[in-house]
Amino acid sequence: MPCERLVACQETARKWKTLPQAIADVWICRFRKLFGLTPQSVNAKYKVTVEKISMRLGVSWRNAARLSALFTALFPEASSLRFLSIDEKPYWFNALGGHKVWAPRGTAKRKCKEKRTDMLQRWTGMTASPSWRLPAEAPSPKWACLFRAETGARTDVGEVPDDVLVQFAPNGSYRVEQLIAYIERALDDIKADSQAIVLILDWYSAHLDELLLEWVRAKTRSPALLLGGGITGLVQIPDVVVHARLQNIYKRLEAAAHQDALRLRPDKVPSWSKNDVMRRGYALTGGGFYRTFW
Repeated sequence: MPCERLVACQETARKWKTLPQAIADVWICRFRKLFGLTPQSVNAKYKVTVEKISMRLGVSWRNAARLSALFTALFPEASSLRFLSIDEKPYWFNALGGHKVWAPRGTAKRKCKEKRTDMLQRWTGMTASPSWRLPAEAPSPKWACLFRAETGARTDVGEVPDDVLVQFAPNGSYRVEQLIAYIERALDDIKADSQAIVLILDWYSAHLDELLLEWVRAKTRSPALLLGGGITGLVQIPDVVVHARLQNIYKRLEAAAHQDALRLRPDKVPSWSKNDVMRRGYALTGGGFYRTFW
């Protein structure tokens, strides 16, 4: 165990003047009891002060108000300015893995068969939430999902619906190339400035790329609206409203698939392919934008 992990605070470090020649398990046990040290998880949470949150919220809302006011002044006959909030949502091949199980009170051992590789394997789905109401008869825009692979040449995804874009990235996360490909397919060509769409993006390194922002400006005929760090959970529509619902629905779909698979093969742990999780995610949004408006 590294010596740094034994020191929980500066006060403990001051009391710890000298180290013995050899640190054995017995010495570590006595040291922990003496200073009341217990193993605890490290707080890996993005922290930002209330003042910065208020400032960044004000900047975002003022930028949105300025864009809306400028659009109304330039095109008084057009409807209100449209906003489209997009965000990436990570999913797991086995989203139900690692959860608590029902067992009689006082049970010492609670066993459950799970496939560890599916619990660690991740894929990403793209969530898009428009500010305008989508007609029920309107065709669904393209939906996209991304898997971890270099090129996907040796990845067997199976049959893919026509309105689904399957993408690949070495680290399993959206980068500039994948974002441009998704936006290109999800949005139709905007032929007039009066039909502009403001794309809302969070403070993510790929979203801050100058090439991407210039391309978005030309594609949507409007600059993108970037949200400052620490306020995504407050104003980014997919994070505030949509992702929790999609996660719950995804787990229910997976639970139903588990039950069907166990009925067919009771002695085999269910396992899901890329095509299985892709179709499950495709069913969440109806194959395009999440059909809700702000």
